[in-house]
Amino acid sequence: MGARMKLLRIQRGLTQAEMGQALNTDQTMISLWERNKVRPSGAALSGVASFFGLDVRALETGEGLPMPVPVLSNTTQPADKGGRDAVALPDAGPGGVLAMDLRRRTEQRVEAMEAMGFLMKALKEGRSVWIVAE
Repeated sequence: MGARMKLLRIQRGLTQAEMGQALNTDQTMISLWERNKVRPSGAALSGVASFFGLDVRALETGEGLPMPVPVLSNTTQPADKGGRDAVALPDAGPGGVLAMDLRRRTEQRVEAMEAMGFLMKALKEGRSVWIVAE
């Protein structure tokens, strides 16, 4: 859930301090939530969901959560030619891989070999696959 909260915050262009101020808490608490060190109380979780215009279930499970379409931030495409705004992708952590399934609207951190399994399955299903390396 923390990664979803962080992604939504970044998509809005907010710092942890700005989000904390909007939710009447502090940056430290936002950091703890985003790192899954502390789970928000029911009231806080409801407030976060409302802040992002979502229901609590979307934050908890990822179901119904709008996922970004990854676009390189240094790519410039004129808006009149169907270009999209760039979005920041969440950090996968050292040595980790962030597997994002846009069809199922889920994300999970996995080891490299497990990510290869996801990749092979998606290709066998005839799905589009993006690999983004930083």
